[in-house]
Amino acid sequence: MKTEIILLAYLPTLISASIIVFSYTIFLRLWYVRFPKSLINALFFLIIVLLNGIALSYFMPMLKGAPPQLTPYLLVLASIPVFILYILALRKDWD
Repeated sequence: MKTEIILLAYLPTLISASIIVFSYTIFLRLWYVRFPKSLINALFFLIIVLLNGIALSYFMPMLKGAPPQLTPYLLVLASIPVFILYILALRKDWD
């Protein structure tokens, strides 16, 4: 039972929150350095925060014992490619 809660609730919550934190640091770094080019980065940031924020709102009841649903896992899964594109755009912008 404890392993199930860790795998189905705590681990995805940690992944989702860490993606939000890392995208926020990337966004702040780009916003202050390259303001005109950072509008597309702001769009990436908003998409990542919205997807993971909604997923976190689904994960919180699961931490209290609610049955797992498929929606938050799909939202986190959808945000991972957007986050990878965000990092690739950052590397392309710096080259």
